[in-house]
Amino acid sequence: FEPCGYSMNGLCRETFSTIHVTPQDAFSYASVELCGPLGEVDISDVVARARAIFRPSQLVVALSSASPKLAGAAKTAPAV
Repeated sequence: FEPCGYSMNGLCRETFSTIHVTPQDAFSYASVELCGPLGEVDISDVVARARAIFRPSQLVVALSSASPKLAGAAKTAPAV
C-alpha cells in the first residue's frame, strides 16, 4: 500500500480472519473479514471491538451467509 498499510491473516480453531488498514491523506480505510462456523464468532462483539479500535467516523457492516441464524445479526450490532 502506498504510502503505507497493513494486512494480517489469522487462524483461530476453524475460523480465519483478515484485517486490512490503508491510510490515505483524505481518509483511512480499515476492513475486517471473518470466515468460519457459526458459534465460533460473535459478530456483534467483533463489530464492537473493531469500532473501539479504529474509531471510524462511518461504519458499514456487510454480512453474507447461507445461514438463517445471521438474519438479525446486523440489527443487533452496536450503532456508531
